[in-house]
Amino acid sequence: MSSLTRHDKGPWMPRVHLWLGVSVGLYFLGLALTGIVLNHRTDWGLEEKTVSHRFLPSQYRPMDEGERTRLDIVIADLHSGLLFGKYGPAVNDVIALILVTSTLTGFALAWKRARKRDMFSLASRERHESSFCRTSEGTPDPKQLRVNTFNGTWPKVSLPDSEEE
Repeated sequence: MSSLTRHDKGPWMPRVHLWLGVSVGLYFLGLALTGIVLNHRTDWGLEEKTVSHRFLPSQYRPMDEGERTRLDIVIADLHSGLLFGKYGPAVNDVIALILVTSTLTGFALAWKRARKRDMFSLASRERHESSFCRTSEGTPDPKQLRVNTFNGTWPKVSLPDSEEE
């Protein structure tokens, strides 16, 4: 038998799902923020502002003349992944794989939780039905219950009729 039992394998999935979700969440936060900025580039005057090339990757936009690049172009390239040059598509592929993995682990955790909830509700129903004493026909008798006294005994208890109350 392996050193990892079925119980030991369970906790890894929520941790993986959490950290993948946080990683992808940060990426999408950056994507959302750059998208908002791009939507308001003319309102905020970003087309007139520039960024020095010393703050940008060395191979970024080699066709640009001069020492500066317009800020709206830099933000658009950051938004699309072009800021990362030839590594941009690979970065986006890694993020996409992380998102797929996070989605699959989320589905697996939800399915596992639903199965566990179904098992508990079934066990609860069976426990509830078994607490009734049975009639001679084998159906639960709602007037007699077995009550757990927490010392291991289950004595029969008769319930009063509704007219006697």
